[in-house]
Amino acid sequence: MRLTLMGNFALEEAGRAVPLPMTAQRLVAFLALARKPVSRLYVAGHLWPDASDTRAAASLRSALWRVRRAAEVVRADAYALGLDPAIDVDLEAALALARRVEDPGSTVSAGDVAVLCRTDDLLPGWYDEPWLDLERECFRVRRVHALERVTERLAAEGRLDEALEAGVAAVAADPLRETAQRALIQVHLAEGNDAEAVRRFHAWERLSERSLGRGASERMRELVGV
Repeated sequence: MRLTLMGNFALEEAGRAVPLPMTAQRLVAFLALARKPVSRLYVAGHLWPDASDTRAAASLRSALWRVRRAAEVVRADAYALGLDPAIDVDLEAALALARRVEDPGSTVSAGDVAVLCRTDDLLPGWYDEPWLDLERECFRVRRVHALERVTERLAAEGRLDEALEAGVAAVAADPLRETAQRALIQVHLAEGNDAEAVRRFHAWERLSERSLGRGASERMRELVGV
């Protein structure tokens, strides 16, 4: 079975979609992000924080029943719940790829670049889920950092088309991040597109001044020569 958490939630068994109501989706996603069995009380308190303990426990039992009706993906006992470790979770694969491409001794293939660039945010359509906010931000930062390192590595190897693709994806993921902008500007300079590098610099500096109240660092200015 495969669980998709990046982009729209999806659970598949043997290539076929397993439909789950929203309450069941939230439970499965929460257990996937926990990465280990957690107590029923902990799960209920996070998924239904505004409910009484009794009400939250009842909501958890209902959600668990709905999950079990659809598929055997949750392991449960009287005290704890956990996602079946045999489930293939796309987030874990994405994190493993990010760690691998950041290793200077690894090889970065064109397929690795394509996967990193196409990867979506963690359940971006789910709002008002405080338990999801930290995981979403951690993954976003990890992905952008991996894209920056890949951009720099590919540029150094002369693979400028792929470096440009990765740099654009890094900037799209976090337009205010100076290190992402700097990696992309370095690709433009390596291509000999000095005018494009300067244009990118000034566009980003205006955005940074408007949004953060500060301009470029001295390192960034030295890179562009302004």
